[in-house]
Amino acid sequence: MSGCPSFGSIYALTKVFMERNWPPRRNHILTKGKTSAAVACGQSRNEELSKWFEIFLAGYLGARYHGALVLEGSVPCLGCGHGETSKGSGFLSRNGPGAKIASARFSDFDRDESARARAAELDRAMGEAGAA
Repeated sequence: MSGCPSFGSIYALTKVFMERNWPPRRNHILTKGKTSAAVACGQSRNEELSKWFEIFLAGYLGARYHGALVLEGSVPCLGCGHGETSKGSGFLSRNGPGAKIASARFSDFDRDESARARAAELDRAMGEAGAA
């Protein structure tokens, strides 16, 4: 399970979906013992989001939690057309007044070797846990 963060919190539809996986009768938890991990990708509070996933997946759903892949996302202001001039721009609050939008400012998982290495390590850990 994964979902887009919205305003520093988990996206409401993702949260509803996850809650629907928690049965009212604790005897029939289908996710108990299943391999799980979290992916948190936003602009802020990613560590809090990954902790929320851990509590929910391991605590409520009884899954074997193996960690989180925490990534920095791109601010929506990069594509709105007003990111360099908007008074409420997340782009300017992150990069400072006068900053210019350029392709290098977009988060790109394919070019982020560190993120790819962390994803591969999490994938390996989950694969080993699933095989056990």
